[in-house]
Amino acid sequence: MKANIFCVSVLTALLVSSLVSTTHGQSLTSNAVATGAPTNAAGRAIASVSPPPLKLRKQMSGDARMQALEAAGIVPQDAESTDWDLAQRTSWWGKSIDSMRFWSNRAIWLSDDAVLEAHRYGRGYPPIPADASPAWQKVSHSKHIPVFNGFESGDRIDFQRSNVERVYWEWFSQNNPRPPQDIAIEQLQTAEREVHGDPNGTPPSVGRELKAGYPPEAFSEKALFWAYVLNHREQFKPFSDKTNPANSRAAKTLLGGLKVDKKYICDPLTDQQMQEAYSWRIEYLNRLQKQSSNAVYISAYLKAWSIPTNSLSLQSK
Repeated sequence: MKANIFCVSVLTALLVSSLVSTTHGQSLTSNAVATGAPTNAAGRAIASVSPPPLKLRKQMSGDARMQALEAAGIVPQDAESTDWDLAQRTSWWGKSIDSMRFWSNRAIWLSDDAVLEAHRYGRGYPPIPADASPAWQKVSHSKHIPVFNGFESGDRIDFQRSNVERVYWEWFSQNNPRPPQDIAIEQLQTAEREVHGDPNGTPPSVGRELKAGYPPEAFSEKALFWAYVLNHREQFKPFSDKTNPANSRAAKTLLGGLKVDKKYICDPLTDQQMQEAYSWRIEYLNRLQKQSSNAVYISAYLKAWSIPTNSLSLQSK
């Protein structure tokens, strides 16, 4: 994930936080807060209570709203800019996050939802897993990591950061499975650059992506071709009604800039073509299974991509 994700603005944080809320359907109860609650000096989770909904918080005085956030121990999922501003003045803002609680029942990777969850506690990065691998322990002891553990100014929000966390997540992202959203973004960006009209054409130049820890299956000629096609089919959908003159002009412009035959965008895809478009996912997951990768990652991919477990060569446990 690019470094600028950690300089997320208040508006961006609010937008994506609302999407995460919609996706996971979590309410801000004591159980939800406990997933990564900040800890006190004794390493115990700081007690928290559910804050009033945004509509009621807007009616509160500044002091009352501040007290509600203090008691909550986390920025609410329905927060607005005022909540983020006030949260930075609470006693819990930027405190260390309970790693075991944070990563409980969650795939360990630097995904947007994990970063934003950390932001809600005032931290720039998610906590380093309590059972960080021996490989990381070796890396951390071999590197001279400049000491820094303090607040860095962002766009209205100052997050607590540490260099050890930064180096850990850089190392982790290069040596562990990437989140589905990261793969999709990088795949599409590469497809726009590398696709030249034929699913079996010139091999793409994807050395940088593979070095960054992305799965090679997602960057084959065929996978990139279909990623390009599916993206442009989505772009074309709003203009497919040719009875509207405006749609006709927009469609002509879109189709005129294609790198592939327009039949792939305009004509219905066959079942075989749809299977080809997503076959790289099955190939990737089968490889992870053969390598005895953590089943949590495989399950997370299956869920994100809506793939039945019995589609894999070995059924996921």
